[in-house]
Amino acid sequence: MLECPQQQCPPCRDDSLEELEASLNPDYFFRINRKYLAHINTLEKILTLTNGKIRVELKNCKDEDVFISQSRIAAFKEWLKH
Repeated sequence: MLECPQQQCPPCRDDSLEELEASLNPDYFFRINRKYLAHINTLEKILTLTNGKIRVELKNCKDEDVFISQSRIAAFKEWLKH
């Protein structure tokens, strides 16, 4: 059985993203969802959708919809206040 090569690539593994998150200044970086960790300066637009979800547009990442995890919405709003 062949393993996915991405599983051996640290940036692709969720636990590595957790390690990276722990090493960064939380005043500037936020874990948006299990796939994205963003610097405050990369947030280009924040859209609140009618269903209560929040979609963000990140600089240099316009080709993909990026949503704040439902469980992280309150923390995201609090983070933005700082």
